[in-house]
Amino acid sequence: MNQSSSRKIPILWNPNAGPQERNAASLEQIKTELGSHVEVHVTKSEQHSAELTRQLIDQGATCIAAAGGDGVINVVSDAILQTGKPNIALAVLPSGTGNDYARSLGLPLSAVEAAPLILTENPRRLDVFQLHGKSSAGDFQRYGANMLAGGNTGQYTQQLTDEMKQQWGAFCFLRGAIEVLNNLEVYPVEVQFDDEPPQQLNVLNLFVANGRCAGAGLPVAPNALLDDGLLDAVIVLDGTGVQLAQLALTYVVGDPHEHDLILARKAKKVTFRSQQPFAWAVDGQEFTASELTITVHPSRLPVILGPQTPAVQSAVPTA
Repeated sequence: MNQSSSRKIPILWNPNAGPQERNAASLEQIKTELGSHVEVHVTKSEQHSAELTRQLIDQGATCIAAAGGDGVINVVSDAILQTGKPNIALAVLPSGTGNDYARSLGLPLSAVEAAPLILTENPRRLDVFQLHGKSSAGDFQRYGANMLAGGNTGQYTQQLTDEMKQQWGAFCFLRGAIEVLNNLEVYPVEVQFDDEPPQQLNVLNLFVANGRCAGAGLPVAPNALLDDGLLDAVIVLDGTGVQLAQLALTYVVGDPHEHDLILARKAKKVTFRSQQPFAWAVDGQEFTASELTITVHPSRLPVILGPQTPAVQSAVPTA
C-alpha cells in the first residue's frame, strides 16, 4: 500500500453501527492500540461519510478505513469509486449487524481484531459492480461491493433464527419463505444475462452477488469469487408450497442450484425490467427501480483482506 508512513490512515467510524456500548469500547481500544497510525473521524450520517471520503482523498489519502456495517461500507466504497481514482484502497472494520462483505473478505468480525490489518496487509484488487437504473425520480448510477437483492428478502430474513441459519445453510431463506408463504408477492420480471435474449420470469427473490453472503451470514452464492470478473445471479422462481419445501429438502440432500425453482447463472452483466417499481437493496442500501442493469468491473477496487479469504482466487497481492 502506498500510504505514506508519515500519514495517518483515516478511519470513518459510524457510532450507530451495532450495540452502542460495544461500539464505543471498540473505538477506544483501537485508539489505544493504533492511535499513532490512524486518525478517527466519527461520522454523522451516510452523506457525511461520503463527503468525508471525498475530502480525505482530495487531501492525499490513499487508503480509507470504513468502520460500520455493510451499508456504511457501501457508502464509502461508492464514494471512492465515484472519484475515478483507481488506486484508493478500502479497509473494512466490521462493526455492524450483518458484516456480510467482511465475511467474504475473510476478516475477523470484530473492528478491534480487524484494525491491525490496516497496517500489516497489502490491498488486493477486487471486482465491484455498477448499477444503472431507471426510477420515477429519473436515471441513477451507483456502485456495489457485495450483494444486490430484490423481492421478498425482508420477509424471509425476518423469519430466520440463528438455529435456522445453522440448520438450513445456504438456502435457509427458503425456510423463512415457507413460514410466510401466504404473504409472498410474485414479481413478473424480464431478466437478461449479458447479450442473450431476455426471459420473462415470475420470481420471488433475486440476488446478484459479488461476495457470498447476505442477511447476516446467509451464503446465498457460496461459490462466488470476488476476483473472477463475473457476477453470480441467483433467482428464486415462483412455485407452490410443496415445491418450495422440496427445494429446501434438495439443499439437505443435494445441490439446490439444480432445482427447477432456482435459476443460477454467472454473467458479466445482468438486466432486470419490470412494469412496476421494484424494491431493491444493494449492500443493505434500499432503493426502487423499474429497470436496472448490473455490470461487473473486474479488479477495480484495492481492498485489504483477512488472513484467510475464501472468496478470492488469486494468491498474489497487488498494491
